[in-house]
Amino acid sequence: MDLMTRFFKKVRKTESCWLWTAARHGTMGYGMIGVNGKHEGAHRISWILHFGAIPSGFNVCHVCDVPACVRPDHLFLGTQSDNIKDAYRKGRKQPVSLQGESHGRAKLTESDVRLIREALIIGKTGRSLAKEFKVDPKTISFIKNGQHWSHIQ
Repeated sequence: MDLMTRFFKKVRKTESCWLWTAARHGTMGYGMIGVNGKHEGAHRISWILHFGAIPSGFNVCHVCDVPACVRPDHLFLGTQSDNIKDAYRKGRKQPVSLQGESHGRAKLTESDVRLIREALIIGKTGRSLAKEFKVDPKTISFIKNGQHWSHIQ
């Protein structure tokens, strides 16, 4: 059976979207189809069947934001950056703050940073503060120079 026939056996057309009814990626919800021994995104195969090859470095993105949709006029080509900007624009993705305590590798709290700045003002050394707060002396220097934790007054 040719790819086009196999593909359309797994599509249910609704008024708005063409929904993939077969296997889907577990966490993302994108349709999946086997092609040449590999699992491929059904939306990508839809693009190839309707428009041709996908240029290197491009994703097949959804206008409708329905991962299971394979309707060709709901798809567009874009870079990963385009796809992320599209997600922010449509409110599907929220900016992640990597500042301060919310940064996954932060060793200091905002309170610590305030204490460090106060201690620097009264003359404590960066080296002694680094030892006290168990951080690299460069971290204290970056705080002192406003390169890190600049959002804390």
